[in-house]
Amino acid sequence: MLQHNNIVSLLGLCIESKLCIVLEYMKLGQLYEFLHDIENNVPPSMVLKIARDVAAGMAFMHSRSPPIIHRDLKSPNILVNSLSLSLSLSLSLSLSLSLSL
Repeated sequence: MLQHNNIVSLLGLCIESKLCIVLEYMKLGQLYEFLHDIENNVPPSMVLKIARDVAAGMAFMHSRSPPIIHRDLKSPNILVNSLSLSLSLSLSLSLSLSLSL
């Protein structure tokens, strides 16, 4: 199980008919929407924190054995929880998730 401050928790998975993934709730939604909402007025210091958090999450995923490769890292695929814990990477599009069935 992957546990890291910058990785969203995978809560459930269904593979019977369609693939369904249940992720931890991220109250501020997608990073793309968060950054483009005029009301948020994101300061440069917050943008830098977000970049650091993305890098930390990616470094953690790449350090696993075997490495987990996201393959579609972009702002709509990054979820924002709060301003103190700015983001988590969605694993819904990751490669190399091994499922033991």
